Amino acid sequence: ATDDAALAERLGHPVSIVEGSWENIKITTPEDMILAEAILAARKGRA
Repeated sequence: ATDDAALAERLGHPVSIVEGSWENIKITTPEDMILAEAILAARKGRA
């Protein structure tokens, strides 16, 4: 993401940092999938 921001800045586009959610994860490993499933299960419990 920092490479993307650097490219955008180099092209003259403004770049900002915004607060996000810890639930917004990138799934790249089997362990990430387990975490994503737990997040979804917790969300269903809140609905």
